[in-house]
Amino acid sequence: MEGTIRELNQNEKQVILSWPKYPDPYQELDYSLRYGGWLDTIGTHPNCKKYGLYVKDELSAFSLVDLKTVENAEFYIAVKPDLINKGIGKEFCIQTLKKGFEELNLCRIFLKVRIDHAIGIHLYEKIGFKRIGETWENTNNKNVHFYLMEIFKSEFLKKSHKSQFRQNTNT
Repeated sequence: MEGTIRELNQNEKQVILSWPKYPDPYQELDYSLRYGGWLDTIGTHPNCKKYGLYVKDELSAFSLVDLKTVENAEFYIAVKPDLINKGIGKEFCIQTLKKGFEELNLCRIFLKVRIDHAIGIHLYEKIGFKRIGETWENTNNKNVHFYLMEIFKSEFLKKSHKSQFRQNTNT
């Protein structure tokens, strides 16, 4: 499946809000796509980079790279619910990390993943993220247990990450 990555524009929030709900076992993640979700919270940070993956000109996923310092950022990714488990998440994750390390010149990217999200944990570890700790956070009015994971530029660049997605340089 070929796709193009480009910066997300504000109008595309409405497209994301119209996506269907996440199915089992991902329904706990659905809040991230709705009003008050990631685009309304993390996405409003002044140093947050927002990217969209477009497959056949349709927005299929989005990611956020929230710069914490000039060298470090927190990473978020969401795939359109009806496209889960089709390989889009992995490819888009890799391309977003490439943007972070190569274009933004970050040294470290970190994330939080729910401890019960085995598929996400496996995906992140396969890409090269390492578990560095655990935390509890109030998420969508629930106390949620997360793993903290990170990947360094040097480790990411050692791996061969080939992709079928094109980078749109007209951002």
